[in-house]
Amino acid sequence: MLWGITIAVALGATALLFVFADKLLGGAADLALVGGAWVISAGALGMIRGIYGGRADYRMSGIATAADWVARILLTFLVVAAFASPRNLAWTLPLGAVPFLIWWWLRGRASGTPHVTAAPERSRPGSYLAGLSFANGSLQLLLGIGPLVVVALGESPSAVSAFFVTAALTRAPFLIGIGFVPRVLTPLTRMAEAGDYAHVRSLAWLVVGGTVALAAVAGIAAYFIGPPVVSVLYGDQFTISALATAGAAGAVIVALGALGLNQVVLAEGRPLALVPAWTMGLIAAALTVVLLPMEPLPRVALAMLAGQLVAVVALAIVVTSSRGQLGGEH
Repeated sequence: MLWGITIAVALGATALLFVFADKLLGGAADLALVGGAWVISAGALGMIRGIYGGRADYRMSGIATAADWVARILLTFLVVAAFASPRNLAWTLPLGAVPFLIWWWLRGRASGTPHVTAAPERSRPGSYLAGLSFANGSLQLLLGIGPLVVVALGESPSAVSAFFVTAALTRAPFLIGIGFVPRVLTPLTRMAEAGDYAHVRSLAWLVVGGTVALAAVAGIAAYFIGPPVVSVLYGDQFTISALATAGAAGAVIVALGALGLNQVVLAEGRPLALVPAWTMGLIAAALTVVLLPMEPLPRVALAMLAGQLVAVVALAIVVTSSRGQLGGEH
């Protein structure tokens, strides 16, 4: 079922890239295949990491992530040495996960052990997957859809590229922090199962306060040093305004806090409670894009930040407003 959903999403993403190839990919329709393949390989790797995380096997989860990055680096060296071309280099993205996926599949066939995920016992697997998928999908949508929104707002290809580069660079802390997520869920679940609900709930607003403080620091730092750093790394043509850079950086930090609160809600055994919180975040981002009287790039960056902020506050309300023992879905 999950593999079918992943492949369906990949085909949909590939079809969209083909449709908008001229506008989004500069006419390079073959890059649509790269995008579709990347969705498949990244989705498969993410599910395998989730399997190991659900089993509290964090060593293998870390190996899966490291194997992807190491393979990409080695493929990059190979492409640069023998097939130097930006179009060829793009294929390192979907192919990085392939060696680990092949090893995992062969290992499963050899052991005869079914690969199954482990969800918190107090929630049904369907509810767990639905709530978690919606929450993670919304979070990634808020962080990743910015360049497409900038295209829809009529910005030039150079502005779209500049926004994409800055947004991608600011996501570095998220890529590091996401590796710690499986380590958070297990102890939180054990606390909830032991009846220590007050302790679990008390974390919610602490996470919100810490997240907002860190986002403010990151935003201020990005405002002053972000554009110069992008200029040094990629060139002046890829810099965007200081405000847009600050908004993108702040959104990533808030997303890390929201990711942590997702784990608290999951530990409480209420995965479907994630849906309204993230729906509010998506609505807030859309309203910001439509209503904020500002240039497109800073408007989209601030919409990313607004959506994550609303989601993180809504998640804290979800955690602290529950009554009695936090059982399964009702």
